[in-house]
Amino acid sequence: MLQQYKSQFYHLGENIVCKEGIVIEGIDKMSIGDNVKLMPNVTLLVNPYFENDKQDVKVSIGDRSFVGRNVIIESFNQVVVEEDVLIGPRVYISDSQHTYSNPQLPIHYQPSKSMSNRLVVKRGGWIGTGAVLVGGITIGYGSVIGANSVVTSDVPSHCVVFGNPSTVLRIYHYKEQRWINPTSEDEFIQILQERGEFLGYDDKIILEHMQSQLKEIKETSK
Repeated sequence: MLQQYKSQFYHLGENIVCKEGIVIEGIDKMSIGDNVKLMPNVTLLVNPYFENDKQDVKVSIGDRSFVGRNVIIESFNQVVVEEDVLIGPRVYISDSQHTYSNPQLPIHYQPSKSMSNRLVVKRGGWIGTGAVLVGGITIGYGSVIGANSVVTSDVPSHCVVFGNPSTVLRIYHYKEQRWINPTSEDEFIQILQERGEFLGYDDKIILEHMQSQLKEIKETSK
C-alpha cells in the first residue's frame, strides 16, 4: 500500500506491513524503516499549525518496530521510535502539547509548549495499550510502559513503569543481572547509580533467536 507513495516519503523501507485505515499527514517528513508493521487505523501526523520546519524528519519509526491499531503519533518537532519497539493499541505519542497559561484565551488558540522537544523511544521498548507519552522525553532501551500509563518525564533503560503519573515498579541491575522492585525513590536512585551501564543489544544473539522462533513455527505448522 505505502510503496506506491515511496517517492513522497523522506525514507520508506522494504517489507512493510500496512493495514487498512492508515492516516499519514506530512509524508515528506516521515521515515519508516524495513519490516515495520502498521496495524489498522494508525495515524502518523506532523502537526500542520505548530511544526518546526527546521527538522528534515519529524516522525521516524525504526526497523522491525510494531505499531498497534489506533495508535496516534504526532510531531511538533521530532518523534523517534527506534528499532524493535512494540507499541500496543490506542497509544498516543507526542513531543509537545498545548499551553493553557492564558485564561482569557481558549486553549485551542494557545501555542504548543515547545517547538524544540524531541521524544525518543529507544530500541527494544514496549509501550502498553492506551499509554500516553508526551513532551521532550526519552524512554530508555528495553523499558516497559504499562497499560494506560501517562508518561511526561524520562524513563531509564530497562525499567517497568506504570500509573498516572507513572512510577517505576522494576529496574534491571546490569552488574547483578537481575530485576529489582525498588520500595522507595531513594532505593531506585541508588540502584540507578550503582547498576552499571547497558552496553547495547547483540544483533547476533537477536538474529539467532529470531531464526530459532521461525524454525519452531515451521515445525509446529507441519
